Amino acid sequence: MRACLTSHSSRSSPCREPRRRRAPRGHAALEIVVVLALVGVMTAVVAPALARREEPGGAPRAARALADAMTRARATALARGTTVVLVLDTGNGRLWRASGGEGWTDAGSIASGSDIRIGASSPRARIEFTPTGAAFGDEVEIHDGARRLRLSADSWTGATRVTTR
Repeated sequence: MRACLTSHSSRSSPCREPRRRRAPRGHAALEIVVVLALVGVMTAVVAPALARREEPGGAPRAARALADAMTRARATALARGTTVVLVLDTGNGRLWRASGGEGWTDAGSIASGSDIRIGASSPRARIEFTPTGAAFGDEVEIHDGARRLRLSADSWTGATRVTTR
C-alpha cells in the first residue's frame, strides 16, 4: 500500500487522488437543433423585409446614372490628359461622349421611364472635363413628380454635385 504525502479532507480516503474534470466534448444534439430553429425563425422574420427593399427608381436612379457617367468622364480626362465632353439629350435621356478627338460615342441612356423629366438651359446639356480635372457646362435637373434633383460639376475640382430641390 502507498503512503499518502498530502493530507486530504476527512471525507475522502487519505490516499485517493483528486478527481479531474473532463473537458467538454462538443455540443449536444439538442443545443444544435435549438440554434438552427432560432436561425430559421430570424430568417423568416427578416427575409420578407429584405425582399421588399427595392432599388430607388425614377429621378434618383437617373441622377445616379448621370453622376456615374460624369465621374467616369472626369477620371478619363485626368488619366489620359485630354478633354472629355458629355452631351445629354434632355428629350430622351440619351448620353453621348467625346474624348480626345475620337468622335462621339453613345454612352447609354439615363432615363428609364416616361415619368422622368430632364431639364437644362438647352435641349442638349453639355458638360466638359479638362485634362486638369476641372469642369464647366450646364446644370441638369431631373424630376419624376415626387423628387427633383439638380446635378452639376464643380468648376474647380470637377466633382459631381447632386442637390435636392
